[in-house]
Amino acid sequence: VRVTLGEAREALASADGEYLYFTGTDKKLHLHHLATGKEELVAGLEEIDIGRFWDLTDKAIYFVSEIDKMSQDGEGRPPVIYRFDLGKRTVRPITTIEGVLPEWLPGLSVTPDERMIAVSYLTTLLGDIQLIENWK
Repeated sequence: VRVTLGEAREALASADGEYLYFTGTDKKLHLHHLATGKEELVAGLEEIDIGRFWDLTDKAIYFVSEIDKMSQDGEGRPPVIYRFDLGKRTVRPITTIEGVLPEWLPGLSVTPDERMIAVSYLTTLLGDIQLIENWK
């Protein structure tokens, strides 16, 4: 049975099983209501390109985005992990990533208690994993 209305990539179900979150080819985060079939962009993140690096907990969505990719002087900035609070609908930066993200391969994982974040990135031809602890 086809669930989404358009093309979808990474998908995660909400903890309560009522919603399916997924990224589309538009790099936006979509929300599919499983009971009604209604599909929409996640309120509060409509203008933000999420891409393929994101994870979901029962309280938040963690993602890497290009919100602050370019600095004022035009130089590229390192990728940043953000936390979107599902209750307050607020976005805040968590930490900077030390390497380059491979756009073809997703690689962000957050523990259910939100105490640790793991992200895969490239430093050479091989990939590395950065573990982020005690960030609160």
